Amino acid sequence: MSRMIIKLSIVLPLIVVIALTAPNVGAQNAASNKAFMLAGTNSITLAGVGAADGEVTILSVPAALKTSSNGAVSASLSLECALWTYTQNVVTTTYNTTTRKSSGSSITTAHAGVEVWVEIDGKEAEPGKVVYCERLQAVGLSIVNTCGIYNTDGTVSTTNYCVVNDTVTLDLFQATKNANSFNFYLGPLGTSIHSVVVKAKGFIECSKDGSKADCPANILTSFADAKTAAAIGKRTLIVEEQQNWGSDSHP
Repeated sequence: MSRMIIKLSIVLPLIVVIALTAPNVGAQNAASNKAFMLAGTNSITLAGVGAADGEVTILSVPAALKTSSNGAVSASLSLECALWTYTQNVVTTTYNTTTRKSSGSSITTAHAGVEVWVEIDGKEAEPGKVVYCERLQAVGLSIVNTCGIYNTDGTVSTTNYCVVNDTVTLDLFQATKNANSFNFYLGPLGTSIHSVVVKAKGFIECSKDGSKADCPANILTSFADAKTAAAIGKRTLIVEEQQNWGSDSHP
């Protein structure tokens, strides 16, 4: 059995925190606020879409600021986004007595990403859910072996033959982390004090030969916990009242 291992990695570990801590808020009375800033430093590992706890609140301000009669609220959200993708492709060849070849192939994928959105007074802000990071990793592996036994005159023997059977394993693992920012808004909102909540959800799935499969996990040499996952790190939120704003709905 031969084994090929390809490892691509930028390993940046995150500390997983199960519970969100309450923000340390220092501000004047919300009724006089025209802007508000909130930061979070704990890291959160996200569950995949469809999981019971897939949706997570990552920042929350129950009383952020007050708008005037025609005011809108803009929210600028910046955060660190980490992805792990791991694919393991195992191909076992099958011998064909007619072609005298051993062959086999397989394609595996690992898909991970993070989508985030802002809710103001319980309503989703424009432009809705935004993908902060995403990766689709696909690995295809095809093996073909030809076995030929020749007579003394150089012709291919039809009475003697050999059988070549191989099992080849290819591992590919990537771990990356980056920071991104996006602006959200909602309005007009009228004269009131507004709550702002930031939520996130991971989308994590794997497949083998076109069918959904369980995401593999392994410990590779020098790489602990190779897996497919998504997480959020440090993040900041700045909300402001806006008097001049609009929406461009053209494609």
